Amino acid sequence: MHFLYLSFSLLIILVHAYQPHNRLGERSFPYQYSTAEIKELISSLDPISSTQKHLERILIPRVSDTTNNVLVREYIIKILQDGFNGGKGWHVEEDEFEGDTPFGKKKFVNVVATKDPRASRRLILAAHFDSKYFAPPNDQFVGAIDSAFPCAVLLDLAESLDGMLESRVSQLEHDNLPVDEDEDLADTTLQLVFFDGEEAFVSWTDTDSIYGARHLAETWESTYVSYSSPSVVTSMTSRSSNSSTTNDDAMLGFIGPRRLMPPTSLSLLSTVEHLILLDLLGSKPPSEGRPMIKNYFKDTAWLYSALSSTEARIAALDAFVDPSIPESSDESAHMSKDSFVSYFHPLPAKASQMVNIGYMGDDHVPFLRRGVPVLHLIPEPFPRVWHTLADDATALDKASMRRWVVLMRIFVGEYLGLRPPLSTSREERSQEEVTGEEDDATLGSRDELVSHIHAITFLFSMTC
Repeated sequence: MHFLYLSFSLLIILVHAYQPHNRLGERSFPYQYSTAEIKELISSLDPISSTQKHLERILIPRVSDTTNNVLVREYIIKILQDGFNGGKGWHVEEDEFEGDTPFGKKKFVNVVATKDPRASRRLILAAHFDSKYFAPPNDQFVGAIDSAFPCAVLLDLAESLDGMLESRVSQLEHDNLPVDEDEDLADTTLQLVFFDGEEAFVSWTDTDSIYGARHLAETWESTYVSYSSPSVVTSMTSRSSNSSTTNDDAMLGFIGPRRLMPPTSLSLLSTVEHLILLDLLGSKPPSEGRPMIKNYFKDTAWLYSALSSTEARIAALDAFVDPSIPESSDESAHMSKDSFVSYFHPLPAKASQMVNIGYMGDDHVPFLRRGVPVLHLIPEPFPRVWHTLADDATALDKASMRRWVVLMRIFVGEYLGLRPPLSTSREERSQEEVTGEEDDATLGSRDELVSHIHAITFLFSMTC
């Protein structure tokens, strides 16, 4: 990523090009997790152990078109192909191409993993898996926050939400969705994109940066939805743990055709609901505890607000606190509900005061220019270790890591309307919460709680 001090004309292009396609649009999330469900989703997979096991394999120098880059890519692919807890593996595709760099032609490979490739729309969580090139003796840069940890967060989401996503796919296939679930929302899947070639080889320019993102956005823009092809991008190489073939026609027997057939003129790019890009996350927040994440785009201000509200709800339950970290530790600062400081800057009080900010270069830019709604999660100013050898394992803060993992699990789960399995029924839990089993100060009034749990009506806004 890089700060781009854009000319006025380019800024106008970015702002006016940002026009969403036909998507579900701004809405209330269909289902807000109860206290029990939040705790279940956190305790089902330890947030720190989950990410650390991936960091052990990712946290190496991994410059594009190097042996280490291939090792990390193959690790990511294997984890997703193999699946979790005996479940089906994810549908993995590789967007492979050659690009011109200051050092000649280089090979780049984006990794695209989709839980339900038959779905009609996708929520994308993305991060880049390459690391920046430095000449010796500084060639041991490992990029812990840039962006090994964000990649680990994506893999944690795949594992922690996999069972619920698998259950959703089964319900759709057997036409037995719960009566209060919206079929359009249910046909939205989670897709994980690991970009290659985000970093510049020499200095950040339009041609020496975001190689993978530029190629993938262009490919999706020029590839149209096909009912007969299960592949998310038909020109890619498809992989599956259930089949060794890479032929789309052969894969059709395994995956089946798309569940809903959108208009034939619909490009794959316009089936993206939102692109949420994670970058430079996982370091210790500023000592003064000030917010560090900003909202950059008017069209996704509602989504930014929803994420910030989710953070506040989790904090009110003390669910960010790691029992293994002493409360007196610096790592626990601003995590408990009594000392909580949000990571997010508040939005302006009036919608008219919101502006699109188009000055930061990162993997989202090629998608933003093509009309994809973007939520960019990156601290500003950048952490001090950015692009230094100090961006290693010591730059990561356990409390911050836990907070991001927990927050993204809850937020993505609620966005997709996924329901954590618990021993008691939803009706029983609802009654317990309404009658005061949970903390009223945290959960709100009875009427609010019931409306959160049983809400099934969406406010759709269609913008072209």
